[in-house]
Amino acid sequence: MRRTLLSLALVAACTPPAAKAAWRLDYDLGMGYQYSDNINLSQTDPISENVLIPSVNFSLSETGSVLRADIAGGLEYYNYLGGEFANELRTNLDADVDWTIVPERLNWVVSDHLGMEPVNLRAADTPGNMQRTNVFTTGPTLRFNLAPTLRGRTDLRYVDSYAENSRDFDSSRVSAAFRAEWERSTTQQFSAGVEVQDVDFDYDNLAEDYKRRSAFVGYTHRLTDLNLNVIAGYAWLDFTRGHEASAPFVRTSLYWTITPNNRVRVAGAWEYSDAATYLAEGAGGIEEEEPGRVAIGGAMVSPDVYRERRLEASYVHESARLIATASAFTGRFRYESTLSVYTEDRDERGGFLDVGYRARPLLTFGTLLNATRRHYIDSDERDTTKMYGLYVSHDLSRHWNWRADVRRLERESATGTTPTYNENQVFLRLTYRR
Repeated sequence: MRRTLLSLALVAACTPPAAKAAWRLDYDLGMGYQYSDNINLSQTDPISENVLIPSVNFSLSETGSVLRADIAGGLEYYNYLGGEFANELRTNLDADVDWTIVPERLNWVVSDHLGMEPVNLRAADTPGNMQRTNVFTTGPTLRFNLAPTLRGRTDLRYVDSYAENSRDFDSSRVSAAFRAEWERSTTQQFSAGVEVQDVDFDYDNLAEDYKRRSAFVGYTHRLTDLNLNVIAGYAWLDFTRGHEASAPFVRTSLYWTITPNNRVRVAGAWEYSDAATYLAEGAGGIEEEEPGRVAIGGAMVSPDVYRERRLEASYVHESARLIATASAFTGRFRYESTLSVYTEDRDERGGFLDVGYRARPLLTFGTLLNATRRHYIDSDERDTTKMYGLYVSHDLSRHWNWRADVRRLERESATGTTPTYNENQVFLRLTYRR
């Protein structure tokens, strides 16, 4: 917690004082009530519980010539009225700040990603199986001209990663990258570069320090309604205990606004990665099950490097009557370490659907569906988690809203070694929005 607070203080300290007054602030205050007929997510001994959940959510933004910033976060305090669990605070934050010190020459970047992740990925998301994680990144970006249409760029970054319970995850990272960027046209850019990263873990009992070197080429295509990014290269990893690994990598993303009411995003990766890199991207899950709630992510919080194959896709439709969000993902994770207790070679796939219908301009009825399936390779264990829900949301005025949800959660294990449970929830929330 101390390192988390320090990271948040550094985000504020690295913000230019003159720019703070120009920030736009939005927030909401909420009071929620939740009833669960199986708060401990047990197969054999379910416990009913009532929970009061006051919450605060905020967003700060600035898009000036000197400062570009997007900061959003929230907190929820879970007051377990039956006393089955200790009261707890859940928090999240996604902060990205880009400060222009010298126009077109020198920028300073600060980002911080705070979230809640499981301690044990196989266990149920009970209060005792979650922890706060934080990944803080900062450093300068220097740009310079190599030719009229060819620019150079150097990035220096310091990264600090922290987890409340999985202490072997804690690390400090230093990286340096150089790239040349060729503006072929106003819509197309080619790039090539090299990067070196040194990873030093705070605790070396189960974690292994390593150095990563990579060389890459990239292509970006930007149009009004479409943005395509592709990076391909080769990476070499040198571990302190003598192990080496190397492989090609590809990362790609596509953002397409089909019409003003329809948007698509597709992203994929085939590369070496780790949990800190994943969390630094602000990746906490597929989509929020409910805007404004602090969600529990699905990352394996460990220090180990893994070979990843991942594909994600999402679609958003917004019209006068219908609001729909759909997303799906598939992933393959193969860990390099054969000694770590964290090693969990697995395949994952899942999807999320939220469909809301505006019966009136201020009244919305909707349904939620969410499913994730994991196959653990070593034990051949398979488990599936599903959520079904219905909700109604009503804007009482410009500032006030109430929402009611009814949900059912189910978890099944094909082998019987993973906890299996069913849970029914009722959630009510009253919110004041600025």
